[in-house]
Amino acid sequence: MPDQDKVYQDVYLKGRVVRHGTRSSEERYQAVAQVLQRYRRPFTVLDIGANQGYFSFRIAHEFDAICVMIEKQAALLENCRKNESNRVVLLQHAISAGELMRLSHTEHFDVVLALNVIHHFRLRWRTAAHAILDLGDAAIIESPPNNDTGSRGKWIRRPINRFLESMPHKVIAETERRRDRPIMSKMRLYEREGIRERSSVPVSRAAHGISLDTFDLLGGVYPERNVLLDTWLVQGFHGEVTACEQQALKWIAVDEIENYRFPPADLPILDLIRRNARA
Repeated sequence: MPDQDKVYQDVYLKGRVVRHGTRSSEERYQAVAQVLQRYRRPFTVLDIGANQGYFSFRIAHEFDAICVMIEKQAALLENCRKNESNRVVLLQHAISAGELMRLSHTEHFDVVLALNVIHHFRLRWRTAAHAILDLGDAAIIESPPNNDTGSRGKWIRRPINRFLESMPHKVIAETERRRDRPIMSKMRLYEREGIRERSSVPVSRAAHGISLDTFDLLGGVYPERNVLLDTWLVQGFHGEVTACEQQALKWIAVDEIENYRFPPADLPILDLIRRNARA
């Protein structure tokens, strides 16, 4: 296979690997899965620099999770279309450290994946690292080791690794950088508060992983939809519920949903309502 046809990450479509990359993904995924298996409820994942989307597609396939991928390469959109998953979101954008920091002020995830991306922020790597740690309750970070001569950012590799080592963490895996390069790379887990129980959540955010504003601002291209049904889980209110456009209103229990007919576009929302009721 010509060099230009090689991919870095394994390509995962509908439950199986259809193409192997120069970097093995299986062992690294198993380390991530060990962390995710502790969740006993739906959870969200932010995958920064998703590459071919292997981790997000597989997580969405094997767990009750919504995965938001940030990746600039256009090929990932085609992978989204082929996977046909309603549990992944693609922001097709070359995100900057400043944008990542602003994102940490408006969005929050259960788990953040930052696998070999911090060094790509170059002089702003420290800003990016702090944003990554702030974006989730848990962050899994991988960075090229000091002795890797084949990756970018050689001159900032040591300060990045010193910073990562200085923060409280647990090494969850140590894997080869490439199939043909016996250099080991550490995957580190950083946890702020451990696994938190969610007492409430906007249903629309659970469905899409992020707000519509973030989707628009950061180049959201998948899911490919013309209409967004913005739905919220409301825990309390004052006054009387009133139909502003002459709709019929009726209170029903979650277990009564099956007794009513709904348009097809409502079905994913109803599924999320059921899952939130069980969480």
